[in-house]
Amino acid sequence: MELFEDAFKVEGAISKRDFIANHLGYLFGKELIENPNALPSETLKKYPQFKNNFEVE
Repeated sequence: MELFEDAFKVEGAISKRDFIANHLGYLFGKELIENPNALPSETLKKYPQFKNNFEVE
């Protein structure tokens, strides 16, 4: 565990990806409260950076 803590502190900077992941998790959690059958992909579709990955051609 101590080795992990040391590595985490070195690599511990907050990135834009961290904020995006946290926001997506928050949105999915809210969706689950409203709809217990919600899928993570439905939340990702709402996020502009991921929307194109789920469009059917």
